[in-house]
Amino acid sequence: MLTRYARTQFTSPWKEDAVFDENNEKAFYDSDSEEKQGQKEAKPYIMDPDHRLLLRNTKPLLQSRNTAVVMAVAQLYWHLAPKHEVSIVTKSLVRLLRSQREVQYVVLQNIATMSIQRKGMFEPYMKSFYVRSTDATHIKTLKLEILTNLANEANISTILREFQTYVKSQDKAFAAATTQAIGRCATNISEVTDTCLNGLVLLLSNRDETVVAESVVVIKKLLQTQPTQHSDIIKHMAKLFDNITVPMARASILWLMGEYCERVPKIAPDVLRKMAKTFTSEEDIVKLQTVNLAAKLYLTNSKQVQVFILC
Repeated sequence: MLTRYARTQFTSPWKEDAVFDENNEKAFYDSDSEEKQGQKEAKPYIMDPDHRLLLRNTKPLLQSRNTAVVMAVAQLYWHLAPKHEVSIVTKSLVRLLRSQREVQYVVLQNIATMSIQRKGMFEPYMKSFYVRSTDATHIKTLKLEILTNLANEANISTILREFQTYVKSQDKAFAAATTQAIGRCATNISEVTDTCLNGLVLLLSNRDETVVAESVVVIKKLLQTQPTQHSDIIKHMAKLFDNITVPMARASILWLMGEYCERVPKIAPDVLRKMAKTFTSEEDIVKLQTVNLAAKLYLTNSKQVQVFILC
């Protein structure tokens, strides 16, 4: 109730140019008689004394043994405290991760949301979000999301080493989610894009079809940003095409072949030749990309492709 009231009645302290002057806090109904008429300079943000009183008196509740109380105070500070004070709640939230699984899930959801906007808050506690083998899949996925949000140039090497372990997990859904996380890191941090791409290519030889499928889809997205530098990767994916059975992964490879057929002029027609034989038994998404490949090859290499199109 107090959080809702304060958000509607007090000025938000989340200002980019806010200057805090705690020594000059004024009562709610005080008037500013010292301000000169015609002066247009922005006044420094002065927190209302009742606003400050609320923050000051709720801070001790972060030590409460009641999880709901700690979460309520954390939400209050997140919405009402100045940016440089929000990190006060970090340690208390991390402490709650030792609670029951249901509590962990709720806490991790809140941390995942906070870590998007304020990475620096949770970075010192990064190890607290490492996945344990005993964690449930939904807990693992949230921790993975948080680690991805915390990734930056300084800690990305550590996070990627951790992800390499997760990819080998027996939990297929979690391993696939890790593959997607590697792709997000590669997109957000350009310094490790090549490293992530090479790691994803190695995953194409994984025995788990789900991991292979996710790797292909992620590689496709990454190659769209810099296709001219990775023709070797496209060739490698074409060689593994026969061993990949997941429709989305096969469709992604066919899309790459069609989009960059001029960079692999000898391989793309051969892939189309193989697809012409199995076309009727493929899934619709694969058929569409096969037609797409045939059309693009016909525009660039009509003589060699015409036979397959007639078939």
